[in-house]
Amino acid sequence: MWEQDYVGLRFLSGGRDRSGLDCWGLCRLVYRDQLGIDLPTYGEISANELRKVARKMQSGQDQDPWRAVGEPKAFDIAVMTGGQGRVTTHVGVMIDQKRLLHIERHAAACVEPRNGLILSQRILGFRRHAEVTA
Repeated sequence: MWEQDYVGLRFLSGGRDRSGLDCWGLCRLVYRDQLGIDLPTYGEISANELRKVARKMQSGQDQDPWRAVGEPKAFDIAVMTGGQGRVTTHVGVMIDQKRLLHIERHAAACVEPRNGLILSQRILGFRRHAEVTA
């Protein structure tokens, strides 16, 4: 499966390539490699715009080119809390309906069950990119 190409990649805050990635960097890498879709980097979006997008994503509003979906499929983005509170601070890529690939400061990129005890409490929703047809 495609996800094995990413398992074990190390965390690096602001990282955008295989030498080190943060959660958005991992999503960008997967989308580029697997789907041929170039997602923007944080540097291409102002901090104010990022806050607006995060609030809309958290409230379930659609934000071009993303739309909220109830049941995820491969390559949908899982929008999550950072583990504290209900603020959107983390993302991962769905492998299928049951598993997701993500990376965090304390761990390398890994696959975890969506319904696992910790992740199930952190997931706020799922977003699908307009170009995803998998």
